[in-house]
Amino acid sequence: MKGFAVTFTLTMVLSAIPLTAQPNDLPYRDPRRPVEERVADLLGRMSLADKLGQMVMGGRDWVTPAQVETQRLGSLLSGGDSPPPAPNNLAGWTAMIQGYQAAALSTPLGIPLLYGIDAVHGFGALPGATLFPHQVGLAAADNPDLMRRIGQATAQELAAVGIYWNFAPMVAVVDDIRWGRAFESLGADAEPEGALLAVVAVLDAADAWAFTLCLTPPSEGGSTSIASWRVKPSRRRASASFAML
Repeated sequence: MKGFAVTFTLTMVLSAIPLTAQPNDLPYRDPRRPVEERVADLLGRMSLADKLGQMVMGGRDWVTPAQVETQRLGSLLSGGDSPPPAPNNLAGWTAMIQGYQAAALSTPLGIPLLYGIDAVHGFGALPGATLFPHQVGLAAADNPDLMRRIGQATAQELAAVGIYWNFAPMVAVVDDIRWGRAFESLGADAEPEGALLAVVAVLDAADAWAFTLCLTPPSEGGSTSIASWRVKPSRRRASASFAML
């Protein structure tokens, strides 16, 4: 299971984010090679500390760029309780994320950091970004195209500051509305929920894929699924909405 987690994480990194901090003088740094070959080469060069670090997700509220470097952390999350950067604007977010990425790229292997955020109904942590109704309200509209456009707008605003990993949409079939996050679900019926979450908008076939595993425990009314979206890091823009497969 540990080996799968490391391989899955590295596959996401190597597929979605070009390694530009160091010369492509090793197989895993060569974007022309197959991802599987690059992952195998990189795993062979990683120490136990590297592998452990890559399987750890730190919190933005307690992890510094220096710790990303020394602990070889693989991912970082701006969760719902994470404080925003200062200043809390486009430049502040961009500078903060670039600082964390610079720390990750300064490690001997130069593995980029996967930076995630909770933006369930828009980039709510950034003043001036677009906010949308929570998912239970969007489900009431029963409009897959609206879901696609909301996902696209959120992805574009996140990508503007360098975030390409959103912990959304939240996948849950709620049986008891007393659950504190019932409003983040799309309702109690799995069939229309699946139809709304199956929206995919492919705008540029040359983009790279990024994947995330979203898990809401059954004890909390949730289910497991894989979310994917396409991003164009070189343009700092997302080119498609979130897609649940």
